[in-house]
Amino acid sequence: MWRVAALVAVVSGGLHVFDAGDVTPAAREYLASRYTPDVEHGYCITKWHKATDSTGHAMPVVDQVVAADNERENTELGVQFDCGTMPTLHTHPPRFPAPSGSDIAKGIVRSGLPFIVIQSGRDTFNFWVVDDRL
Repeated sequence: MWRVAALVAVVSGGLHVFDAGDVTPAAREYLASRYTPDVEHGYCITKWHKATDSTGHAMPVVDQVVAADNERENTELGVQFDCGTMPTLHTHPPRFPAPSGSDIAKGIVRSGLPFIVIQSGRDTFNFWVVDDRL
């Protein structure tokens, strides 16, 4: 029950789904070369910065990622890993481009991250952002 209440509080406090986040060419190339639709993988975002999109919204830009060194239980529909206080990026098969409820609960609610990213294709990235945490 507390998870639902916490998720509602976060959603009402500024959780946004948008494609206004970005991944730099170097990080994009690294992730594209490692992407597979058959098994999920987890990455820690070790360097990022804030930019402003054309509408004036703040957005995260991913500069650098590293493969999570504690990745386990990799399947087509899940991966377990922990990046501590760093934002996370993990892969999904193309048919599941959005984060699951557990992705949001783990990254946004429990870990208090400013954003999470789902990669659902070699060059497809979906950002879930909490504006007031950027």
